Amino acid sequence: PLAPQPSPTPTPTTAEAANVPIPPTRQISSSDPLSSESPLIPLRAQTPSVPPKDLSFLLQPGNFHPLNQHDIPPPFRSIPTPSASLPTLLSQGNYGAAAVLAANLLTTSRSLPRDKIFSLLYTRLACLTLANQTTLAAQESLVLGDTDSAFYHTISPSPLSAPSAPSQKDENTQTSDENIVPWELRVLCVRLQSKGYKDPKRGISGYYDLAKSARHAAKRAIAVNNTEDVERWSSRLKELGFRVGNALIENGDLECAIRHFSSLHAFAADEAEKRALGGRLATLKIRLGDWDGAKKLIDEMVSGGGRGESDERAESDSEAREKSYRANLLKALVATASGDYGLAINQWRALLEGGGGGDNDSGINLREDKASYAVLAQQNLAVCLLYTGQIDEASGLLEDLLSRNPALPAMTFNLATIYELKSEKARMWKMELAGRVAEMVREESRKGEEGEGRKNEGEGKRTEGVRKGVKKDWVMSDFKL
Repeated sequence: PLAPQPSPTPTPTTAEAANVPIPPTRQISSSDPLSSESPLIPLRAQTPSVPPKDLSFLLQPGNFHPLNQHDIPPPFRSIPTPSASLPTLLSQGNYGAAAVLAANLLTTSRSLPRDKIFSLLYTRLACLTLANQTTLAAQESLVLGDTDSAFYHTISPSPLSAPSAPSQKDENTQTSDENIVPWELRVLCVRLQSKGYKDPKRGISGYYDLAKSARHAAKRAIAVNNTEDVERWSSRLKELGFRVGNALIENGDLECAIRHFSSLHAFAADEAEKRALGGRLATLKIRLGDWDGAKKLIDEMVSGGGRGESDERAESDSEAREKSYRANLLKALVATASGDYGLAINQWRALLEGGGGGDNDSGINLREDKASYAVLAQQNLAVCLLYTGQIDEASGLLEDLLSRNPALPAMTFNLATIYELKSEKARMWKMELAGRVAEMVREESRKGEEGEGRKNEGEGKRTEGVRKGVKKDWVMSDFKL
């Protein structure tokens, strides 16, 4: 076997990782016909047919931790039916049960193919993260070790060039180095393992390592003129750029995150990407209290950032309205974050009632045109009303929002806080609120199952899109009470 790599000073975390039984790339036994000639086989001497990797160390029951159900409020504890499949549990949003089932399949099934093993591991780690069990997910991700290590790579012939003659085979034949771990799992492990090792900088450097691999893959795709692969790897590179910025925000380094997103904003490939980065930069400046910088970015979004006249003519009405939505929402956020609640209330009301809420009034009606933005506007209107002492109206707005969008944690948190301020019976009201939300989520899941494959499936997608859209671009966790 290959000599072990030097390791840093042992810590409780590194010692646990060191005990993971990572198999060597190749072991030479006495039955190997090449072992008598050389203890190590050169890489170029390997045949194209690489033997399967031994992934049995990933299937050990000791790799997986039991889930603590006591931290889950009783109304949200649900016992799935014994016959419930993994896709069913995922569609219902029952991520805890899905994580348990994924671990059971990994430890009890026999002869699992490699792709299935990695798929179940990704499901397990992702579900633990969604079930607010990130600490467990981080510990379990350490079993994989470095997903970019040589063990997870295979050498296969590459079509970049062909041998011109049989005698020149060893000199001209090129090989491609492929990672057998799915890309999504590699990206997820970067974040989780940085938490498992309690090293935030490890996550950022891990994303840069993935970006290096993505660039090499894109170059190989360009060499063989594979347009589809070029687009896929280019998209992954952009995603990694956003993830680096998000990691910086998660680590609390907002100034560095602003510099990072500013560099991406300056070299944006198209107008859509430039608007998305501009929105993130504006929200970061709002968090830092840089109101003037945020307003400057908003003005650039409205004006198009110096685009030519032909580009402005080519802009469709839908694109113009989308740009107006985002600009007016950001202006209202600036007013809310700066404490100008009177102005913010007027702007949120104008957005909800179709006034536009800004200087570029275009008759916007968020309730009709942009349901996801309407959720954001109505929630923050309620927060501003609460800060100005209008508790009853704020409570009514959140109750109305709850009846239409039950799965919004920030909204439920704010409504529970209002209950604390309104009455001494807050505990009873909050338990009733938890029961209502849990029942609405279950009802939504049942409707999703009944409507699968029918035409009304689009309504379920719309609701899910509202939830994901708000969570992705416009999370207002900073303004929770």
